[in-house]
Amino acid sequence: MLSFFRKYILQLLVCICYDEKQYIIRCHTWKKSQAIDTFEKSFEDKEKAIEYIKNLTKDFQIYYISTFFTPIAQGVVPSLNLKELSQFGVDVNSVKSIPFKNALLYASNESLGVYKEDYEPFGGLDLLYSPFSLLYHCIESKGFEDKIGLYVYRYHEVVALLICKKEMILFGSYFNIASQTYEELDFFDDIQEEFDLKIDDENQDEEHEENFDLKSLEEMSQELEKLEEMESEQEEINIDSLEGFSSDMKMIEYIISSVKEFYQNPLYDNSFLEEIVIFDEESFSASSLNFLENELFIKPKVELIDTLNLMNELMVKDLRL
Repeated sequence: MLSFFRKYILQLLVCICYDEKQYIIRCHTWKKSQAIDTFEKSFEDKEKAIEYIKNLTKDFQIYYISTFFTPIAQGVVPSLNLKELSQFGVDVNSVKSIPFKNALLYASNESLGVYKEDYEPFGGLDLLYSPFSLLYHCIESKGFEDKIGLYVYRYHEVVALLICKKEMILFGSYFNIASQTYEELDFFDDIQEEFDLKIDDENQDEEHEENFDLKSLEEMSQELEKLEEMESEQEEINIDSLEGFSSDMKMIEYIISSVKEFYQNPLYDNSFLEEIVIFDEESFSASSLNFLENELFIKPKVELIDTLNLMNELMVKDLRL
């Protein structure tokens, strides 16, 4: 009876993403199977985020809280048999798993416990969404095709990968770009030093020219300030661009490694890939895409997505609103 009347009551759906820097909270109000309103807030301070949600939920009889589950200790195996988890290097006693189409989606008991404890002050968790869940939702929304497809989901440093044939999952892999073991700091230091030397040379040239220019001290000071602002802006753009490209290339390296695992490991029902689709929150560098195409001989497609919106779509579906 309650489920019948529920759709006539204004409900609150709370979606939370934590990206190591801040809590991003997007809320949707829902009534009579329709979205009524959407609002969003971000907090670096956890206590302020908790206070915001507690104050918000006081005004609703029915509310649900979900979050994006990003710990590295999770994955997908193409089998519904729990006994086969060990064949894929998964300790069945240390994880919790649920059916995921023709596969099992698992996560470590420890990580699940940490999330439960962390979000208890918010009012507890009703729904927990793995990147794999959002990725499969993207594939499903796009439409299944009768071909072997490699599908990738990236949220900042988090990457989930599935290889599917129609609805069937053949392979799954999960990765955090920030956990790469090799160091890139020297690379960025070299780039920075080269940039600084270039700026120093330009400054020396301009100083030499100014010796022959009878400008006022005030004019020279103003021009110097403008030059410093331009240098600072250019430095930020160049470093951001380099870091973005580096992140893309780490992801490409991971994709290629996963494809090799799929092709070479007899545990998987491997077939040659026919399609590559990347679902990403951010734009992807053309150079990285070209590199991936040259390696796998398939032109990848990129589709921009919004993780918080996808979470809301799944909440509506799972709660049957």
